[in-house]
Amino acid sequence: MKRSRIEHWELGSVLTITEVADILRVHPTTIYRLVKRGELPGFKIGGCWRINRASLDKWLSGDITGHP
Repeated sequence: MKRSRIEHWELGSVLTITEVADILRVHPTTIYRLVKRGELPGFKIGGCWRINRASLDKWLSGDITGHP
């Protein structure tokens, strides 16, 4: 049986709500509100929100907005 490997760099490219809040220097509740409203692109894994680092960078630069 073949297992897929997750490279180390891939693990760092998905951020938690707390990590995004630390980066943006805001309270985690603010990030929850943004992703729930679809203003910040994010996705859930097992009920926990995650944000792709590349998507966050694009969102910060104004290239993308939340969910399509």
